[in-house]
Formats: sequence, structure tokens, C-alpha cells
Amino acid sequence: MMPPLPEFSAQKAGIGKVRVGWVNPYGTDLIQINVQRSYDSVRGYRTMFSTPSPELPANGFIDNYVEGSKVYYRIFYMLSNNAYFFSKIKKIAPGYVDSSLNTAINSTDSISVSFQDSIIAKLPYRLFLKFRDSVYSNTKDSLLSVGQNLVVIHPYIPKPGEWRASQYMFTDRSGALNLRLPNAGERKYTLHVYEADGKTQLFLLKHITDNDLIINKANFMHAGWFVFELYEDDKLKERNRFYIQKEF
Repeated sequence: MMPPLPEFSAQKAGIGKVRVGWVNPYGTDLIQINVQRSYDSVRGYRTMFSTPSPELPANGFIDNYVEGSKVYYRIFYMLSNNAYFFSKIKKIAPGYVDSSLNTAINSTDSISVSFQDSIIAKLPYRLFLKFRDSVYSNTKDSLLSVGQNLVVIHPYIPKPGEWRASQYMFTDRSGALNLRLPNAGERKYTLHVYEADGKTQLFLLKHITDNDLIINKANFMHAGWFVFELYEDDKLKERNRFYIQKEF
């Protein structure tokens, strides 16, 4: 029976760089680790790094790759009984996980996850690993270690000129702005809408109590980009942009 595969991650670490890290659950029984890379996910895997210290509980290295290309990684590992295996294949994740996170986590205790100064979850180690992978594989958010078995989620903030789809706001086919808020009747939601400069305020909606709110495009004097800030209980939940199309 194949033993459980060691956990590993592949994350962007700058332009043309990726950080590959892994956790070793076998101690000194793990005698070889090779990190392999491919550009097509199926064939052409080449060993990019072989660690001289496979017995360490956690380790990693920085790989250089061609920026803009699709890159896939897998790990070959060998145990002291000469059994060898390949890990699952992973592509580069857009999110960021603190490199010290693995060493700051005690796998025998639950892990607390904090967001905006509040503990939002306490997870067993196995569930935390799935949560961690989901964050850096599906988002650009960050997970940072701030103490023993305590991690903080830092939402990704788009750079000027960069856009990503909002979780709460979108424009429909008619050009109307749709705002969807979870548990609006139990929360204090406030929406600030600005011109594209992010400073000139167009309007302010306070104490929104509708889970689904439609804002007619007639509220906007022109087409183009607009900036919004959504607050939940007086805390910034999202700052993003949306686009109002021209009438044809």
C-alpha cells in the first residue's frame, strides 16, 4: 500500500521565480527528494533540484522559469526500503503562503485562522492543509504565520490599473449593477462609489439590508470605470472597480 504523499506547494515568488516547498512526514526514512518540472503537465519532466538533506521536516527551493508559460511540478521521493513514488502534479499557485508557515504549525493541535482581527475558524491539521492549498491555488490572497498555530488571511489588493472580478458586485446584460451581500439583514453594509480616480465620491449607500440589490445604470452620468468600497460592520470588505458600458 502506498504511503500518504508528502505535502508540497508551488507558489510564485517574483517575476520568473517560483518557490517549491514540501513537508516530510517520514523523518530519516525519506532518503531522496527530486523536484521535477514540465511545461505540458504530462511529459517532459526534468529534475530541477535534488535536496542534500531529505530528512529535514520541511524544506524548499526557488526555481527560475519562463514568465508567462504554464509550469507544472511534481516530486519524486524514495524511502529507505527502496520504495519510490511520485507526488500529485501541481501548477503554480497565484496566492502567497508565508515560508515559515510549515515550521510554525504543530500538526497535533488545531490551527486558528484569523481574518480582520477575528478568529473565523479552528481547523484540524488535515483540514487546514486543504484550506491552505485552496487559498493559494484559487486566490491571490496571502496566509501569514503570526504565532504558534495561528495564521492570518491577508486579502489581495489589486495594484493600480489591475482588475479582478468582485465577489459581491457585477454588471448584468442590461448594464445594471448587481450587489449580492451575504446575511445583509444581520450585518451593517455600506457602499461608497467613486469616480475612476478613487477620490471623487458619486454616492453613498448606508445600512443596506437587501441580500440582492440592483443599482440602475442611470445613476451614473457617464460610461467607464468606477471605484467602490464595500464595508461590513465598519470594516473594509472589498475595494475594487467595475465598468459601466456605453449605450448603443
